[in-house]
Amino acid sequence: MDFIDVKLPSKPAKIELRGPTGAGKTFIGLTLAQTFAGDKPYAFLDSESGRGMLFARMFNFKYASLSGSYPPQKYVEAINSAVKAGMGALLLDSLTQAWNGVGGVLDQVNASSGNKFTDGWGKIGTPLQNQFTNAIISAPIPLVCTVRTKMGYEITTNESGKKVPLQIGLQPEQRDGLSYEFDYIIDISMDHVGTITKMPPMGLMDNQIPADGYVDFAQKIIDWMATGEMQPQTWADIKAKTGVEGHLYEYARQLNKDGKTVKEAWALITAEMAEVAP
Repeated sequence: MDFIDVKLPSKPAKIELRGPTGAGKTFIGLTLAQTFAGDKPYAFLDSESGRGMLFARMFNFKYASLSGSYPPQKYVEAINSAVKAGMGALLLDSLTQAWNGVGGVLDQVNASSGNKFTDGWGKIGTPLQNQFTNAIISAPIPLVCTVRTKMGYEITTNESGKKVPLQIGLQPEQRDGLSYEFDYIIDISMDHVGTITKMPPMGLMDNQIPADGYVDFAQKIIDWMATGEMQPQTWADIKAKTGVEGHLYEYARQLNKDGKTVKEAWALITAEMAEVAP
């Protein structure tokens, strides 16, 4: 076995979005997939009874659907088809049906003959799940995968001071251990805010993604994978990077007044930093 130097590794992001129904997983998933794809087309595999077609009013995706039966083999086929077609990213919405839906892993194990442990799981269930998982891991394009969570309620106090039930997501509805295979895990709340519970060492100080912050989050991943650094997406990001004092901050303020875009300004600031570096 040979060990090699790794200077700037890059791999397509694999993201798991978890949350209860109504949290906005599909919309967020399409937002991420569209951003990852850039100028390329992106694909959408819908296993939610065709509801994904409604999002064509807001997104321009290539669409396929599963209806009535959700064998994991079909998900593997969808991944391979998206790669072969040159898609820039793929949304799988959702992985839950591949586990507990009609034709899913549990259904195929229960329909098997013989001993459920040795024949059902040993010959059918575990090999199917492994094939499914390996297809996700090895896909050479970014994958965004949604997973339903079992729903529960907790009592909270609203703005009027009244006690009200709040719907929350609990245990993901997929096989234990699948989440370990993703680079990023994001739990989506009912107000569409994402909590990042797993990610590479990108240096993000905040693990919260605001409801309108998913494009910026995806762009940070793209930048970090390409250069090892996250490029500023807003003037607030530039302020954080240059500090509240010093000539770079004043330079940034002047660029803002001069109407420079964030991207243009950061290129100029980076060049300035290079000139004054020892």
